[in-house]
Amino acid sequence: MATRKKPQAKEPDSGRAAVEPTVRTFTTWTPALIRSAELQADRGNLKEAANVVDFILSDDRVQGTVHTRVQSLLGLDPTFEKSGDKRRAASVVNALEAKEDWWASYPEVDLSLMLTWGIVLGLAPMRHQWRTPVGHGGRVLPMPEFWHPQHLRQDQETRKWMVKVRLGSSSHATEEVVLEPATGQWEWILHTPYGRHRPWALAPWRGLARWVLMKYFAMSDWAKASEKSSLLVGTSDVKINSSAPQRDQLAADIYNRGRDGVAILPPGFSLDLVQTVANTESLYRQQIEMADTAIAIAIRGGNLTTEVQAGSRAAAEAQERLGDDVKRRFDGQSLTTTLHDQSLMRWAELNFGDPMLAPWPVYPTGPKRDMNRKAVSISTAVGALERLVALGMEVDQEGFINDFELNGIVKPGKGPLVPPKPALSPQPSTPNDAPMGN
Repeated sequence: MATRKKPQAKEPDSGRAAVEPTVRTFTTWTPALIRSAELQADRGNLKEAANVVDFILSDDRVQGTVHTRVQSLLGLDPTFEKSGDKRRAASVVNALEAKEDWWASYPEVDLSLMLTWGIVLGLAPMRHQWRTPVGHGGRVLPMPEFWHPQHLRQDQETRKWMVKVRLGSSSHATEEVVLEPATGQWEWILHTPYGRHRPWALAPWRGLARWVLMKYFAMSDWAKASEKSSLLVGTSDVKINSSAPQRDQLAADIYNRGRDGVAILPPGFSLDLVQTVANTESLYRQQIEMADTAIAIAIRGGNLTTEVQAGSRAAAEAQERLGDDVKRRFDGQSLTTTLHDQSLMRWAELNFGDPMLAPWPVYPTGPKRDMNRKAVSISTAVGALERLVALGMEVDQEGFINDFELNGIVKPGKGPLVPPKPALSPQPSTPNDAPMGN
């Protein structure tokens, strides 16, 4: 009798005919335009906000701090917790980990964009590209790609997310479709690390935009001040009745003289070199450094590792513990929750017939143990125990081992630790103890 195969979930339509529209930005940003982008974002239109983030990400300090934060997570290898039916969960985890479905499905470059835009803007859309690559046992892999948030908006009446797509690579026509993560055809992912309710409002792009703009202005003004640190000013003798065309011609000749130019002045005209006396370096450098510090604090939660002048191990440890570790745990939890709920469940349904079998990715983002500090603590505690024993007290060895988490490393000795008994020393001999002679 022939056995019936369990029906598999139908592979979703990847919709490859729809492509991302061109991303273009033609804006010289000002405080007024940034404020306008904020107001549009609060009405659900994220086009200008996304353009502001493109401007923010062009800054060197933003690039460095975001890259450090993102790679501190993606540089770790995740493990996978079993879910659903225990009898089948092992094979699902094996396909994801040992057979490398995870790394083929979610390349680091796409996860990096997803994390970067999620951190700065508060949301990052991704579009599944369901494919069956060679070497994965015929399994369908999600392989999502980043979709620029410039094409995203939220309908304020229905609260639905709408995304603009272009119909075919040869067409310029676009239309809006509903972005439905984890529903329908499971085509989209919407990463919102700060939550689904107005995610852009909690992201740091608003503050970062002003600091980056101030830094941009300071760098531009500094360059102009350096270029115009000295000016040639032409004057004419009051006794000479010079005409306006003559003065205009002299000004044009000075302006167009080029480097190391030589000018022969008409009779009655003279040139003076006027130099600025202001300390422009101190003025503009302070603005740039202040902006860099604010950017590092906004993205990494601190600036100790970049701004400590003399170098301080304590400052670096504080930055790691209070800033980087906290951000890394937050990024790891939000990223894996998004991928599990909006992508891996569909992957498990397509390949194993049950979305509840989707494993939970777990990045090792817990605080690192300082073994040197622990060794110092144990050494200090042992010294204290020795003094207690010297005072005649008994010590619970097993309790000491448990408190300092030394199980598996040392074992209790025989019985409690007690002070050693003093050894009996022989009595010194005296003349009276000598044998008497006859």
